[in-house]
Amino acid sequence: MDIDGRINQANGRLKSARLKVAIERRGGTLSLRATLPAKEEGCKPHRQKIALGVKATPAGLQFAERRARELANDLDAEWFNWSNWLQDDYDSESGMSCSSWVEKFEQEYWNRRDRNQQTQTTWNTDYRVILNKLPADEVLSPELLLNLINSESCKSKIC
Repeated sequence: MDIDGRINQANGRLKSARLKVAIERRGGTLSLRATLPAKEEGCKPHRQKIALGVKATPAGLQFAERRARELANDLDAEWFNWSNWLQDDYDSESGMSCSSWVEKFEQEYWNRRDRNQQTQTTWNTDYRVILNKLPADEVLSPELLLNLINSESCKSKIC
């Protein structure tokens, strides 16, 4: 079955559960569509889309369906907050260690890609090698990343 058929099935499951959230494919990526509170004060809720940043693959669809259920729960419980759903939630003030961020990044990487020999090689040679140079127990910060990028051991790999 093609990805559009799988999306229709997932949307059918969401509708059967009476969840007012739908998954849609926009190009090669997936988004959620629902009536959401306006981002601006004083505006009425309206149909909006939340980009998930995952590819339209079976693995990405599983992630999207899980997020659709989370979004529906947030809306039903009136806990919805835009800051929890925007993609710029990677701030250095979170206090997370580099190893935690690397783990989170790896999970996101595999949510966006099919795992095969080519993507595994890319992960191991282009990402893991560099990310292993981060000090695991230190808090990730822009300064730490810049130091890594500017280090002699990374210059030849990045440039």
